[in-house]
Amino acid sequence: MGIRARSDWFYAACLGVFGLLIYGIYHHRLNRLKAEMETTRRFQSLELRSLRQQLNPHFISNAMNAIREYIQREEADAAAKYLTDFSLMMRLFLESSRHRFTTVTDETDMLRRYINLEQLRFPGRFTYQITIDQDIDPDMDEVPSLLLQPIVENAINHGLRPLSNGGELNINFRLDSDGDDVLICTISDNGVGRKISALRETPSGHVSRATQILADRQNLLAENDRIELSVNTADLYPERKHTGTEVTLRIEAVT
Repeated sequence: MGIRARSDWFYAACLGVFGLLIYGIYHHRLNRLKAEMETTRRFQSLELRSLRQQLNPHFISNAMNAIREYIQREEADAAAKYLTDFSLMMRLFLESSRHRFTTVTDETDMLRRYINLEQLRFPGRFTYQITIDQDIDPDMDEVPSLLLQPIVENAINHGLRPLSNGGELNINFRLDSDGDDVLICTISDNGVGRKISALRETPSGHVSRATQILADRQNLLAENDRIELSVNTADLYPERKHTGTEVTLRIEAVT
């Protein structure tokens, strides 16, 4: 009887331990699922904010007004080109918002269409150039989605737009010489610079929202995709009255 009692106790203990193990595994998986859902929710929230930032009503209104002016002036070719670029840019924006990363090819295509629209809004004020280092495979190498356009928008609207002409916008993609896992993107302009731009700012908060979105994206990339994103902003020509601005993004895959 004593042996049977000890045997029953042993089996009961084993069942208890097994039950605790199952509960622990279930609890761990449940917590991990909750964490993944929270991460997804944060990304979706950030992507929605980024999309609202990029497709702000002011830009859309200006684009529609530009198309209407071309139609009123009976410049059908210009109106058709503007409308085509605008619709394709909208599609690329929406596609990018569905993914955390996009190829350099798709990113530069979207940027070109956006910049072309801004050139039509501000004719003759600036030119632009996008260069991709030969070591980069633009169809394979990727950058975080919805990341670069707000920086380009700031360069155009706050740096180059105040100029009457002669503005230059340069966007460059290259790999860091220290390693293939580090992609560097530089966005520079020869505009009025940060100090003069700050004096001209309206209290819309547009720049601060873009900055906050960029900071949020940095944190999420570091936490969930093991991507370290650093951003450095500097005067391009500190000795000049119009200092210009250079923004350097360093995107590194952390192993």
